[in-house]
Amino acid sequence: RRALDALGAKCAERGVEVRFMANGMARRRLNTTTHHRKRDELFWRCEWAFHVGDARVVRVDDKVSENVTLADVYAAHVKALTIETEDKATVAAFKPTDADENKTTNDGENNANASASTYVALLEQFDTPANAKRWHAVSLQQTLAQALRGKVVVEFPTFHVVPTLRADAFVLASP
Repeated sequence: RRALDALGAKCAERGVEVRFMANGMARRRLNTTTHHRKRDELFWRCEWAFHVGDARVVRVDDKVSENVTLADVYAAHVKALTIETEDKATVAAFKPTDADENKTTNDGENNANASASTYVALLEQFDTPANAKRWHAVSLQQTLAQALRGKVVVEFPTFHVVPTLRADAFVLASP
């Protein structure tokens, strides 16, 4: 339990509230998030849920540095997803475009080019009723640490990637 408390404290230092589930729960057992004490760096388990048609394809990274850009991790998953999928047209909406790479300013905020993207990356906001979920829009140009700052995470983050055409079904949280 001490190691879990120490991990929670390091996350809190970075502005991330992590809620740990009880031992034995599936999400608790899957969590591989660690803190490297010598480098003072967090390595997160991240899930990427791609909403493809009516299905949800989940891809997992067991160890992602908090200093890596989400775009780098995302691109690797889209490439693998494209190779694995027989119907390439369903995955085409998730491919990064030039507009995606230029859609943020230096401070990580979206600018006017954001509407050119064919997908939206979202992170669930917790402490909301199950029938009124809210979502945080996440810029893939941010590092993992920047994307998680000020958020609540249960064990580890799950990023939902949704085609822009279906994004209106997800109610965004107030900034």
